[in-house]
Amino acid sequence: MLRTFLILLLVLIGASDNSTLIAQCSDVYFYRMNTLLGSESPVLLLQDGERIAYVRSGDRFKATVCAPGEYEFLVKNDIDALLHKKVTIDIERGGEYYLRISSTLEVPGIAIRSTSEGKKDLSRSAKFSGAQKQVRVKERSVVATTGGTTATYGTSESPGFQKAQIVGNFKFEVVNITKAEGMLALDYKITNLSNNDRLLVTTGQDIYMYDDIGELINASEVCLMASCRNNIYAIKSVDPQTAEGKCRHCNSSSQISATIPYGIPVNARVVFRRIKNEATKFVRGSMVFRSGSITDHQDYFDFSLTYHDLEFPSVDDGSNPNRRNVGLQSYELQNVIQSNGSTRLRYSIYNQSESSYELKVRSGIAYDDLGNPYDVEAVSFGSGDGPHALHTHRPPDKSISAGDKLDFDLIIKGINPNSSQIRRVSVQFDEYQLTWEHISILKEDSGGTKSDSQTFPQRENLSGGSSNYVDYSDFTTRVRNNEDVVGVKVILENIYFATASDKLLDSSFPHLDELHELLSNNSTLNVEISGHTDNVGDDISNVVLSQKRADAVKYYLLGKSISPSRISSIGKGEQEFIRSNDTEEGRRENRRVEIRVLDNDE
Repeated sequence: MLRTFLILLLVLIGASDNSTLIAQCSDVYFYRMNTLLGSESPVLLLQDGERIAYVRSGDRFKATVCAPGEYEFLVKNDIDALLHKKVTIDIERGGEYYLRISSTLEVPGIAIRSTSEGKKDLSRSAKFSGAQKQVRVKERSVVATTGGTTATYGTSESPGFQKAQIVGNFKFEVVNITKAEGMLALDYKITNLSNNDRLLVTTGQDIYMYDDIGELINASEVCLMASCRNNIYAIKSVDPQTAEGKCRHCNSSSQISATIPYGIPVNARVVFRRIKNEATKFVRGSMVFRSGSITDHQDYFDFSLTYHDLEFPSVDDGSNPNRRNVGLQSYELQNVIQSNGSTRLRYSIYNQSESSYELKVRSGIAYDDLGNPYDVEAVSFGSGDGPHALHTHRPPDKSISAGDKLDFDLIIKGINPNSSQIRRVSVQFDEYQLTWEHISILKEDSGGTKSDSQTFPQRENLSGGSSNYVDYSDFTTRVRNNEDVVGVKVILENIYFATASDKLLDSSFPHLDELHELLSNNSTLNVEISGHTDNVGDDISNVVLSQKRADAVKYYLLGKSISPSRISSIGKGEQEFIRSNDTEEGRRENRRVEIRVLDNDE
């Protein structure tokens, strides 16, 4: 609105002696009269492939268009129908345009009526049901030049994704976007801006998106007002096969409705499924709603939200290859241990939201490096709780408090003892599926000794059997508790460099910033930074590269105002390996940066 006002102001300023008039808007009427013949089914009215309204027998609509140009409108019986009719009108400033819609059992029609014919049609009130309703047409951009000033006006769609939109006296604000494999969920706050409670109605068919590989995807779940996790109002699925036992008789045309109180933001959720892995965003799409009075059945109108360039958030974590981020929850695979014929996959889930979260594990399947598939048989939520079988009964849901984390194990039995790796494991949670790939198996014999083939190293078993290694989280806890940490070694796990280079990647900065904060808050903490490589290449080159990488970390911290007297750096090349260099996993773990806490005299 502000932009339009400023543009019109420019037009006024550029006019001399009022000889240039402000551009006038035009009125466009769409209507479908009640007739004895014809179908009673609603007709879709579209513009540029996007729905403007459902037009029922007796409906009449008015759109205000302020940008002149050619406009194409199309009608069809269903969004997937191939047969349709369309018209193109050249809208000029200050005009009136009348489009009469008719419907048969096969193909609906649309025709341009003259001004006199259109006015005569609309004057026959007995042929219409209820009041005339307002609809919005997507307008063209127009460039006007006045007094040497060029200005663009009109209400063409703004590029990019808009999180908040106000249409039809409702504010729709996207507050969270959740992406997992094949699924994207939009969480909303919807605010009724009118002075009365209003009924809001939609269907799964009325909500659709086109992705960037050309797929048309309708909403499979819609929730208004209810607890969206419980799906009280949800259309569970547009596929009857997958809907069995969840929502009987649900399909894409099933209506979902709720009374939205005025002035109170309420929750809503829209879920899209069957999104292909190649897709990276929704290019455009539309959500059509009907707003109705709860006291006057004649008071209703249709409106739509239009979306463009809705980018999918990444599930993978750039700083941790073993973590998957789904909305405000993160799942991290910690380790995989095989013992006595049973394999345990240890996970941690972090709830970063401001409310509790219910973890619901439903099923899982894993494939080893020999090509064998295995079902995940049970889930365990720590000592004294489980295991709970997944296939014989539904395991209990586990609540995770806001800002808290929960460890849980997935149990697989019968994995071939000759397998050294799980090539892929896919876990089905209540709403989505997540996958991890290329996971080395840590063998544990009956005496509790672990082999060195594990992707996630146990720090107490590193090179030389040193007990000085601790996890970073343990290290920070000890420092904050003022415990003695002199001599302690810590591997900085989330430090990444460009290949064969000492250039730090951006994904390293969050972890380095944490280390900087720890050093800043503990002025007596002095550290040695050491760089390490695998055994690929010659000794001298490896020592040089490891020194450069240690220096890169040191200079980053110095740039954050840590005193040079508190940090030293050293390159150790390939000499202090922590895993065998005979495997790619081992070589990857040997390429690392460590810190060692120094005595104040060192």
